[in-house]
This record gives sequence, C-alpha cells and structure tokens, in this order.
Amino acid sequence: MTRAAQRVAAAAARAPFPALVLAAALLFAAAGALVLDDYGMGSDELVQRQIAIDVADFVAGDADAIPTNAADRFYGVAFELPLLLAERALGLQDSRDVHLLRRALSHLVFIAGGAVGALLAWRMFGSRWLGLLTMLLFLLHPRIYAQSFFNTKDPPFAAAFMLALYLVHRAFRRGTPGAFALGGVAVGLAVNLRVFGLILIPAVLALLALDVWQAADARARRRALLGGGAFAAAALLTIYALHPYYWENPLRMLDAVTTLARHPNIGREWFLGEDVWSDAVPPHYIPTLFAVTAPPVTLLLGALGAAVILGRAARRPRAAAANGALRFQLLLLGCAVLPVLVVAAIQAHIYHGWQHMYFLWAPFSLLAAAGAQWLAGTPAMAGAAHAAPTRVRTAPAAPYTNSARGGTGARRARCGGRLRLGRQGWAWPAPSLPWPRCTPTNGSTSVRSCSRPAPWPRIFPWVIPSRHAARAWSI
Repeated sequence: MTRAAQRVAAAAARAPFPALVLAAALLFAAAGALVLDDYGMGSDELVQRQIAIDVADFVAGDADAIPTNAADRFYGVAFELPLLLAERALGLQDSRDVHLLRRALSHLVFIAGGAVGALLAWRMFGSRWLGLLTMLLFLLHPRIYAQSFFNTKDPPFAAAFMLALYLVHRAFRRGTPGAFALGGVAVGLAVNLRVFGLILIPAVLALLALDVWQAADARARRRALLGGGAFAAAALLTIYALHPYYWENPLRMLDAVTTLARHPNIGREWFLGEDVWSDAVPPHYIPTLFAVTAPPVTLLLGALGAAVILGRAARRPRAAAANGALRFQLLLLGCAVLPVLVVAAIQAHIYHGWQHMYFLWAPFSLLAAAGAQWLAGTPAMAGAAHAAPTRVRTAPAAPYTNSARGGTGARRARCGGRLRLGRQGWAWPAPSLPWPRCTPTNGSTSVRSCSRPAPWPRIFPWVIPSRHAARAWSI
C-alpha cells in the first residue's frame, strides 16, 4: 500500500461514519452523472407525470382534474409532485431537459436510500464496514440501478422503504411516542408510493403488542400503547393527507389495495421460455426472477443471513420474543418473504418483471449484511453496544448488574464507554443472545477494560465494530 493510500485509509478510519456515507453517496452520484443520458424513457413515465399534473390542478382548485382511470387515481404523487414542482421552478420547457431532470432526481433518491441503509446497518451491527457493505449491496443491483434513472415509482419506493425501516428501528431504540410518530410518517410516505408499504403497519403494531404483553409494569405498558397509537395515527393520517383522492372518502384507501392487486392492464410476460399472462403468473414467478437478476454473492449472503436469524430464533424462541434486536431482524425477514407469499396467495396481477417488488431488495440487503457479520465471526449484535445509545433502556433479562439505586428501573452498565440508565424495555445489545457481562473490571470506562472478549473475525478481518460508532449522531 502506498503512502497516499495509507493516509486516505487513516483519514477514513478517523472520520465520522455519516461523513463516510456522504462521501460514498457523492461518488455514486458522480458515477451516475456520467451515464445520465444513456437511458431512454420508461414505459410509464409520461403517464406518471400526467397523474402529477392532474393532482396539482386538483389541489389548485380544478375539481374535475382527478384521473378517471380506475387504477391511475390510486397512484400516489408523493414523489411525482416534487418532480413536477422542480421542473416548473426551473422553467424547463424542452422535453429532453425535463426527462434529464427527472432521471437525475430519481437516481439521487435511490442513492439516498442506499445511504440510509448504511446508517441503519451501522446502528444494527455497530460496524462501519458492514454499513458500507449494505450500501453497496443495495445500490449495485444491476436491474434496479439501471431503472433508478427512468422508473420513478419502484426504485424510489425501495429507498422510501429503507427510510421507513430506519425510522422504525430508531423508534424502537428510543421508545418515545414522537419517534414512533415519525416512523409512522415514513411508513405513510412509502405507502403513497406503493401499497406494499402497508406491510410495515401490522408488523410494527405486532411488535408493540408483544411489548405490551411482556411489560413488567403499568408504565412500560402505557409507553408501548402510546407508541402504537402514535405510529398508527401518524401512518394513517399521512396516507390520507398525501393522496387527494382519499380526501372526500377515506375508505377509498381500502379500494386502492383491491384495485391495484387486480390491475386492469393485462398483458403477456416472457417467463422461462413461455408466454404467460400477467393475471395468471405462476406462484414461483417472483422468486425466480428475484434469484435470476440478483448478484449471486448478495443472494448467498442474504440466504445465509436469513438462516442465521431463523436459527437464533428457533434455538431460544422465548428469549427471542424479548430480544429487541433479534425481533427487528425477524421483521426484516418477514418484509422480504411475506409480500411474495401474499402476492402468490391472492394471485395478484404482476407485469414488467418483478419491478413492483423492488422494495424487497431493501430488507434483503440488510439480511445479506447479517450473513456477512456471521461469516466475519463477530458476536451476534456485537456492534449494537457501540451504536449511539440515545435513550437506551435495558430489558428485564439484561445481563447487567443493578446500580446502587436498586431495582430493575435503575439498572446501570458501562458498555462501550457510555453510562446507560433506563427502565425495562428494548435492549441493545440483545440480552438473550450469548453475551458476556460488560461491567468494567477496574472501574474504568474504556471499552477495552470490559470483560467481554474482543470480537476477532474468523474470515473478514475488516468487519470489526468501529470505535467511532460510539459517537452520538441523531439522524
């Protein structure tokens, strides 16, 4: 390694992780600028732009401007409307300039989704390299990357889904109604782009219901109930507010699910050497196309991560129910698998390949990071001890010693150089996984003085939880 490369590596090791993510995002943006005009127009681009124009006219006072097509009226414009406003703000008239702007903004949103995935993986695993790996796996899917330039629905929805996962993870870390309300807003935004985002609402409410059932006292139970109420209210209000077609009758949200599942546009799809109609695709249509188009390394890492997570949950199912970190990984697994099962069960109309399901790549890239963590030999959820512990609370089964104040409500531990006080609730790192006691043996607050062993990797020596992950960054 040359001296210049050594200096760059040393500077990267000292830099805060969000700064590294920003630098990586700028590199991807620069690479995208080189190929911005190499792509043509998407088949739905003109239709989606016209829907945004109609909704803008409706909001401006034209009551007859809502699209009359049975399916088009249910498409949200949370992304298309800002594209239209940017186009009008810049005064673009030439169609080429308009579509180049749309390509640039759509691709930047896709890159932002990868950056959010890096921050989420950093908070989940505590390793900056696993965070950057997640960003690379998310962005370097050949088909999704190419469509991020001209498909203004599905790659942006994948990015919005990643943002919703990040804010849901943040909400469970903090446990406050405000954090859950912010997560609900993100979920509502994702639902506006694609109705598949609805899967996050019952998933999050199920985890909160489990928290209510496992609450040790009335205060913890009330806190979980308030979080669930704030999340559900924020999600539903956001879905309602972002879609003018629902303003007259909110129950039309239910019609959107049934209408889009049975989309009236029926055509032929080429699948495994045969012509199949989009309303009669076989159950293995989505899994096959997912496996064929995904990079093999990511596919293997994701399958490995899913197997590891299921193995941990099956080995200690009762402890897994109280393990916030493992439960979130199970939520990721459910988000990657359950939509495929639902589409096959209801025989939904699928066309244009599997582009309607591109959002599956967001949780799957995080599962691949979990697989890479297992290959690296780091302890399960090792990095969570080094993530920014804002308002972190210990769980009833946490292997921490009680402080002098006494009682489970005043448990205290010095882990990763941070003093953490709290009541019962979600714990990071997960207490139910094999994890040594992390109480300093010599009264020091240094990470190295903790009694847990250093997580030396078996295969990848660079996947080590970084000491810089302990810096508190509130994103």
